[in-house]
Amino acid sequence: MAKVVTGDERLDRAPVLSCEFSPTSPLMWERNAVKALMETARNGVPILGGSQPITGVTSPITIAGTMVIHNAQSLSGLVISQLAKKGVPFIYACAATTFDMPEATLIIGSHESVLMRIASVQLADFYGLPSHSTSPDTDAHCHDEQNAWERIMTTQAAITSGVDMIINLGMFATGLTVSYEQLVIDDEILGYICRMAKGIEVNPETVATELIKRAGPTASFLKEAHTLRNLKREHWIPSVSCRSAYARWSRSGRKDVVMVAREKAEKILRDHRPKKLNEEVLRRLSEITIEFDKNGKRPERDD
Repeated sequence: MAKVVTGDERLDRAPVLSCEFSPTSPLMWERNAVKALMETARNGVPILGGSQPITGVTSPITIAGTMVIHNAQSLSGLVISQLAKKGVPFIYACAATTFDMPEATLIIGSHESVLMRIASVQLADFYGLPSHSTSPDTDAHCHDEQNAWERIMTTQAAITSGVDMIINLGMFATGLTVSYEQLVIDDEILGYICRMAKGIEVNPETVATELIKRAGPTASFLKEAHTLRNLKREHWIPSVSCRSAYARWSRSGRKDVVMVAREKAEKILRDHRPKKLNEEVLRRLSEITIEFDKNGKRPERDD
């Protein structure tokens, strides 16, 4: 389907997608997963070697022991992909999770899960591989405070550890629920954290000693060209967070962030016009899905 949409049989020239493959913990690859991994690698599509051990269930209860399982499984995916096609891009991916024993549930927003994400990025750096992790993550079932703090902590850990790719935006309830509002809020969270990760830029323009000397005591910097020039460069501007005084917020309807995010999501869905595929591409895509549903096989090209 990717070849039909791009019109290019060589996906390795400019990959438009990646594909994640996971072994079955502990330490086993299923036959169909390996076949799919090798077929994808042979086509030059970047491989995400996503290991998903669960502490105390499919890996040791200890974090260090789980990371041993995770590392072995991830590296096995690397070996398989390079045997299929030497040099195919490989991303060291981590989806290791914990298990809440009293509740008997899989947990992705725990402190221990966060520590394993950080450790996985460090392992990827050790091997000289790009890294992938999950965030923002939460086990909460609604837009509440737990949802917020778990999303912020998991995302902060991923970004500040230097991860190259993250997934799970828009999801909560341990990844079983998705909402458009949450996707908008997650964009806000990422903007906030990425600005923090950027840090403070120090150079003659930002230190602004000449401006401070010229302006002198009791000056206002509102009218300075320096202020306008550096406003958006230096300060992150939120899209749904409330920064209004109480009176203005009250006059505007007292909307919480979920309500504002919902309105933004609805506007995007209403106004955005994605580029349409031509009729021939749509016909080929339909043929592929029909053939696959019928036989579970990839159809032969007719050209």
